[in-house]
Amino acid sequence: MNWDAQDIHTLVRLWGAGQSARQIGDCLGYSRASVLGKIHRLGLKQGQPVAIPAAIVSPVPQPMGRPVPRKPPPQQLSKSELRAMLAQAVRNTV
Repeated sequence: MNWDAQDIHTLVRLWGAGQSARQIGDCLGYSRASVLGKIHRLGLKQGQPVAIPAAIVSPVPQPMGRPVPRKPPPQQLSKSELRAMLAQAVRNTV
């Protein structure tokens, strides 16, 4: 799950108000560890007033590499085709 600008703004506001990481996580739908990791990466300290730098709120998206090709949907087989495949597998194992 990615942190969007709204979540970061709420995180900084709640952290500055003295809320715990568990309370913030419950409010935003993230785990306590995720909240603490984000707080650490943002360089926030407990008990200090915070300002939200523009670079943190709206970061420039970075390319994540080449796109992964999608797999084609699985082939739909009829019951008679499935029975034939099963019979062939049984013949091959005996």
